[in-house]
Amino acid sequence: MSAAEDPGLAPRIEAGHAETWPAVETWEYDGWQLRFARGYTRRANSITATARGARPLETKIAACEAAYEARHIAPVFRLPSTGEIAEIDGALGHRGYVKADKTSIRVAALEEPLPPRGDDVNVARRLTHEWLNHQTDWNELDARRRGAFAAIAGSIRRPAAFALLWSGAVAVAAGLAVRQGDHICLHSIITAPTQRGRGFGRAITRGLLRWGQTHGAKLAWLQVVKSNAPALHLYNALGFGREIYRYHYRARPGDAVIPAQAGTSGASPPAPS
Repeated sequence: MSAAEDPGLAPRIEAGHAETWPAVETWEYDGWQLRFARGYTRRANSITATARGARPLETKIAACEAAYEARHIAPVFRLPSTGEIAEIDGALGHRGYVKADKTSIRVAALEEPLPPRGDDVNVARRLTHEWLNHQTDWNELDARRRGAFAAIAGSIRRPAAFALLWSGAVAVAAGLAVRQGDHICLHSIITAPTQRGRGFGRAITRGLLRWGQTHGAKLAWLQVVKSNAPALHLYNALGFGREIYRYHYRARPGDAVIPAQAGTSGASPPAPS
């Protein structure tokens, strides 16, 4: 059985999911995990709910809403298919939350040698200003979101590869790999807007996979929004054809993830009910 066929793989990846894109602050509340990162990305600013818990469901949802609103962040719930989410999903729907960003967790085995390196991928083990500048410029982040991005990426504690792909003297793509034992997680893969359609996304992804193999990884995983057809096409072509689980968010219509002016607030975790 290959690493990608392990029946316990999905729960293990979900258990370590948060450490590959860490929040600035995390609270545990009756089996739910509340993550805050100055409002940048739903992944780092959402409540992961995998089971009902012991406290009344409506009370828990209201307490989570209050915690996020105190920080000027829209409350968003993340519901992975590895959990017992049907009742929670229904309660959020009755409360006016709608489904958003249906996301697929996909895996690729790294047991076969990758093609020889034929690209100019430079890898740093820590966050660099150069990598950050390209990421924030290509993602068109303002100063507040840039600060939140830097806080998240700079908080990764696992071994990581901050990779840039060059074409001559020009940086054309960037990406990030985080190693978790014999697994690597890939994310923040982006091609410079003026360089798209030239195969650089494929090249930076392969460079990160080679880095993972060199450091003992047997399996790679990533997440992709299911409506992102170009990304799905790219990742399927690179071997990420198998979905092992999925998640979706529940958010209130019209809400946006807004960076808080002062980062984290002095709000307290939800009180026991």
